[in-house]
Amino acid sequence: MITYLELLYIKNLHKNSDDTKTLASKIGINQSMLYDIEAGRRNLTKDIFSKITNYYNVTYDNRRSIYDEAYNLTLELFSYIITYEDDKLDDLYDRYKSKIESYHNTKAFILCDLIEAIRNKYDNDDIVEQQLLNCRGFLDVYDNNLIFIYCILWCFTKNVDEHTKMLEKIVLDSYKRYSLVGVNEDIVAMLYYQIGRIYEAKRDNFEALNYFDKSITAFQNIHNLQRTIQVKIQKANCYFDLKDYDKAEAEYLRMFEESSKYGFKRRMSACANNLAFLYFLKHDFENSLKFIEQAKLNGTIVPNINYYQAYIHFKVNDLCSVRKELKKLIDNEDDISTLHSLKLIQSFINENDKNVEYYMDSAIKDFKKLNSTLDIQLIYEMVLDYYKDRSPQRIKELLPEYIKLIR
Repeated sequence: MITYLELLYIKNLHKNSDDTKTLASKIGINQSMLYDIEAGRRNLTKDIFSKITNYYNVTYDNRRSIYDEAYNLTLELFSYIITYEDDKLDDLYDRYKSKIESYHNTKAFILCDLIEAIRNKYDNDDIVEQQLLNCRGFLDVYDNNLIFIYCILWCFTKNVDEHTKMLEKIVLDSYKRYSLVGVNEDIVAMLYYQIGRIYEAKRDNFEALNYFDKSITAFQNIHNLQRTIQVKIQKANCYFDLKDYDKAEAEYLRMFEESSKYGFKRRMSACANNLAFLYFLKHDFENSLKFIEQAKLNGTIVPNINYYQAYIHFKVNDLCSVRKELKKLIDNEDDISTLHSLKLIQSFINENDKNVEYYMDSAIKDFKKLNSTLDIQLIYEMVLDYYKDRSPQRIKELLPEYIKLIR
């Protein structure tokens, strides 16, 4: 029996090769008839299906068992992303690689790009994006497990702060349209987490907290401790954004201790980064330095932490340390916002007002592009502190912008 799936297969076969006119001519039908078949206005007969597959010299295997095998493989591969078992993902993919290549001429052809997107999640975002775009034509025949995997992979590929509207359309629209009944619990847990992140990016922290709580419950049900900790850290980020610093601090400290117990270095680093920043804001420089050290020990990739450290040394009058530190950091810093922040601190030490103004403006522009309001706040506070005993007039000029920012 020829189904809608076989129609999609035919369309997929020739979308990147012959145009419709050429294909119609080769298989002995008129162009308008082929247009109507592909548009669903005429039935695709076995005879025409056979002529098209013969023309492309392919043999189509319509066994349901092959689709079921590929479907289960897709779910298992994705589950290893959720459990951070990259070695198992790679091993499973390698064992099935030759079979995956053969899926292209079976009912499982609709899963090939989704499987590759899962496999390439940690590699080239452009490649994954193209693979996901290729999947769009198959959403009508995907079940809800596959639809939500597709949505979650977009969240892995696109930075939520930079692509909030796009992810909102893909993920939230699908969440409203499709049911979660029968969807695997690990997929549901990850979906709730990604929805929470989208609301967080929209600065709707209370809705974000609602979905993070749903995600935590789902991850706890499947005993995924590391993901549970990850979502709890994200909850603390919401408290931080709501300026409930005591609640954020308590949660970060709990999750740092929990992560340390199980050796989750990535989570330890995330907590340490956030605690270093929080204590920096509070001018608790001793604890800030303590967690800067912990962040670095656990492999932080957040460059801003370097300028926190340099500024603390400047504030505690450890000028010998900070001069050496700044030279080394400036020479090796690739992140432009951190580089400008470091050069701003260097300008404080050299008491060079002209450079202070230049690097203040540069750093603020950088952080605006990154939508990093708290870093902008810190830059203003550092500059206001610098001018405290130097220029009351300059403080008077800067204060309105600073007050507008922190309200």
